Amino acid sequence: MNKTAILHFALRSIIRQKSRNAFIIVIVCLTSIFSLFTASLFEGKNHQLKNSIIETETGHWQVLDRGFFDTQDPMNPEVLDRKLLKKLRPYKMTPELLLKTTILHPEGSQELTLIGIEPESHEKVFPLKAHVTGTWPIPKENRRTVVIGQKFAEKLKLAIGDDLVITYQDRSNAILNEALTVVGIFNKYGPGFEGHNAYVRNEVIQDLLSLADAGSFHRVILKPQDAKVPPVIKNKNLVLKSWDNLYPELNVMMRFHDGTTRALIVFMLVIAFVSIITPINILWDERKEEVKLLRTLGTGDKTIYLLGACEAVTIIGISLILSVSIWGVLHLLSIQKGLDFTLLGEQQVVREGIQISPLVFPVINWMNVIVILSFHAVIIFGSNYFCVKKLVKKEVIDA
Repeated sequence: MNKTAILHFALRSIIRQKSRNAFIIVIVCLTSIFSLFTASLFEGKNHQLKNSIIETETGHWQVLDRGFFDTQDPMNPEVLDRKLLKKLRPYKMTPELLLKTTILHPEGSQELTLIGIEPESHEKVFPLKAHVTGTWPIPKENRRTVVIGQKFAEKLKLAIGDDLVITYQDRSNAILNEALTVVGIFNKYGPGFEGHNAYVRNEVIQDLLSLADAGSFHRVILKPQDAKVPPVIKNKNLVLKSWDNLYPELNVMMRFHDGTTRALIVFMLVIAFVSIITPINILWDERKEEVKLLRTLGTGDKTIYLLGACEAVTIIGISLILSVSIWGVLHLLSIQKGLDFTLLGEQQVVREGIQISPLVFPVINWMNVIVILSFHAVIIFGSNYFCVKKLVKKEVIDA
């Protein structure tokens, strides 16, 4: 029997056993689609967590003044000297000063963190120009200017040109007030960040706190370009923190997502294994007489194995093409507007001004795709192989 005849016979056999083969295809589609879609949802949630933190609050890495990080004392910032700059040369970076302030308004007090930046260096790491209404970068001419978040502006009913009066403590712990003029409103990083943070030039905070050194900073936000590891800083007054060090509870949440994804995938693959191997066993048991006839006509074991392989490959191809097609359509539909999990009890999480939305936008993890599809293919191919092997051995014994 030549290869064309074997392929033709395999296709006829699939059609002849269409109910069982259709059942196998449906099982593969259901388990594959559910596994892939669930994995992409959790991957999407993790992606949102990372972006909410990395692209707003921490960068990939921060070099922090240890005193500020441990005590929240803004009075003793470090100096961004040449030695430190040399160590940070492979990285995109922006130095920052932080100052916690309070604003009084009719609804009560409102906390606002002023982030002192050098707009030119900040733009290289976190570009904001396309997301700011008004002036950006913050002008040097008038040092008492601020760019606030859209949610903050909406809550306090502030517009460009209005004055914002902040209350803060100076170096002697005296309570002072200062008026800042709003020159821009940014709409980026989500309502949480927009509602609790504002940008000023570094010089503004240096003036407010009477910091003499223009190179003072509390943290340096780093965006590694090609480097795979953070810079090594030996200065005992500095500490290097990655985002998962700074936000351990969100890191735990991401690990939980990863573990849940793996558990669901394993569960679905076990279901697939049991659901697929049973009908394939029954299918080949019912073809015992057919195999006997083929052997009577002089068909060798190699040809029978090849027949089983052709049938397996055909079923695998149909199953996986359908699975990927349906999953692809669902993925494309869900990434447009996201999936709202509010009804399932998913709540918005806000920490340090970072808001995690209940909307989930699926993200493809190709490793999950390869594992899930490969496992289904191996189940079908392996089941056919062992069923044919068992049947051939029986026939040898019967002969």
